Amino acid sequence: MIIRPSISRGKSIKAATKYLVQAKDHKGEIRETVRVVLGDKKTTDRVGKETKSVRPYTSGVIAFSKKIQLTDEQIDEISARHKELLLGNMADSVNCFYVQHTDKDKSSHVHFIVNNKNLENGKAFNPYPMIKGNNKLAQSFNEAMQRVLSYEYGLEYVPSKNTRFYKRAINYKASKHNEKLGIALRKVKQFEEIILKGVKNGDINNRKEMLIVLAEAGVKFSRVGDNYISIDSKATFKDGSVEKNIRLSSNLSEIFSEKNSEQAITELRELINYRDKNVISDETYQKDLKFIEEFTSKRNEYANNYKSLSELQPRFVKTERVQRASVPSNADTPIKPSTPNTQQPQAGLQAVSASAGGSVAASITALISQIAEAEKQYGVNSIQVIKLKVQLQKLQRQEIEQKNKEAQEINEINQKRGMRL
Repeated sequence: MIIRPSISRGKSIKAATKYLVQAKDHKGEIRETVRVVLGDKKTTDRVGKETKSVRPYTSGVIAFSKKIQLTDEQIDEISARHKELLLGNMADSVNCFYVQHTDKDKSSHVHFIVNNKNLENGKAFNPYPMIKGNNKLAQSFNEAMQRVLSYEYGLEYVPSKNTRFYKRAINYKASKHNEKLGIALRKVKQFEEIILKGVKNGDINNRKEMLIVLAEAGVKFSRVGDNYISIDSKATFKDGSVEKNIRLSSNLSEIFSEKNSEQAITELRELINYRDKNVISDETYQKDLKFIEEFTSKRNEYANNYKSLSELQPRFVKTERVQRASVPSNADTPIKPSTPNTQQPQAGLQAVSASAGGSVAASITALISQIAEAEKQYGVNSIQVIKLKVQLQKLQRQEIEQKNKEAQEINEINQKRGMRL
């Protein structure tokens, strides 16, 4: 079983729900089964229309192996359990829509859509939030849900973050000018299989042993870097089928690293055995349950501290661009938008105009005060504080430019006076 989530940005939710309930798939082929499991299309469309965020919904798919045939009751239970794990104590406050698709080969998968809105208070809600600019924690959360569902329902567990690894464990890099690149990549697959086989049976435990195994297979190296090896194509492929050298690396782990290869290869072997045995221990299951509970609790608490969708900053909410009127540089009046803005600014995060209070200096003073308040309310490294600090830097630069301009004007006036004398 694999769960693949994605956060939609600025897309029509009606198009998404329409795809879920239509009889044909993306290739135009008729589906064997289309069945609504949880929720309904009308409610999902209505809530999506009311949600003005640039990320109005989160969608995803729960895919099952072709080897097993699940009943509708089993899929209903799995979908309900997924919703419970995904939303935690907000399961009754967020609208979801689950639809089962069965293809002609009898394989089943369930699409799900989550409206990114708390129906109780109208605040934004993201089930897979970015944590400090990255989504590694959200990926771990998704992986933990997969293991829990696989354990509870006896399903085959395939790590989603390593799905591409199982198809392609090693990354290849060759010159784009190599006309025979396709031939090169096909040949490199042979070395990939040699590496995976050696790691699995214990012949490869570090990078040195890996190089020995590859050399015994006829591979010649042009360069061995800190975290990659480069194949000498002319020496390795003596038939002349490949001319450019090919670099091997891995995005899964540091198996080519000179310092960390032993630990990375041990982890790689565990993943291979994990894939082959599909075994999730009781200890892992309990750890995942605890992690999911902690993650959803902190995430939901954070979501409840959001302002309402109508009060979020332009980065997160669709708003019409405001055209500012051009004002002479010596004007003392604040720049006003060409269209009235009836939206109330967020407390502590008001946008300070460069001319607010009659001068740039007054704006800087006011903005420094706002930054202090925002740091107390949201934290020093919060996105709100960062935005205000960026605005402060702009105003400080503007102040310097204004002072330089005034000094230049004074110099010009003095020069003219000197010429008259």
